[in-house]
Amino acid sequence: VIKTSSDDALLIPSIAKLLISIDASLSERITILESSRSKYDAVIATGSNNSARYFEQYFGKYPNIIRKSRTSVAILTGEETEQEIEGLARDLFTYYGLGCRNVSKLLVTDNHDVQKLLDGLIKYSSYLKNNGKYQNNFDYNKSIYIINKVLFLDGGTFLFKEDENLHSPISVTFYQRFKSIDEIESYIERNRDEIQCVVSSQKSRGVVFGEAQNPKVWDYADKVDTMKFLLEL
Repeated sequence: VIKTSSDDALLIPSIAKLLISIDASLSERITILESSRSKYDAVIATGSNNSARYFEQYFGKYPNIIRKSRTSVAILTGEETEQEIEGLARDLFTYYGLGCRNVSKLLVTDNHDVQKLLDGLIKYSSYLKNNGKYQNNFDYNKSIYIINKVLFLDGGTFLFKEDENLHSPISVTFYQRFKSIDEIESYIERNRDEIQCVVSSQKSRGVVFGEAQNPKVWDYADKVDTMKFLLEL
């Protein structure tokens, strides 16, 4: 039983239609609601951190998975190869940065030349300007920073801004400097509940550059095995 997000009412019904075309009997087992219902056996709900508080209030008495806002980070030492920079571009810009597996913050060592990194990403980002909604976000954020005299780096279709916050606006990538990899790893541990992926040159830390949007079957969102949850109801 599905109640779609008002911002995305197309994808899940399309998947349901595809499944029904494969197995017609599913037409009697999939229900897409126009409005919410009052009785549930269990709930899987996805939204922002703010909406999650309401979900927990309404659905807390049922078995549930409540997904909150998450984002992804990348660790950069300045020793990345051209191939890794190209991979980082995919991690940053695929789906216009809207996904929880998109990198929204760069964790860089003190000696990292962020301007050089930005210059290296520009050639992979020109297509972003073809999307009107994305371009509106870019223009808006750039204007706000200029008006408020906030320092930023301009990549033409994306912005870099030094910021301690984890979640950045669409078209903006935050970066933060650290004295050592140990400091970076401590930052990641403190923010573990809000981080979906850690991207770096070392697979042992998470995923390698360019692979953030290619999760394996066992890469459970928010580290929760949804099928296990359903089977145990």
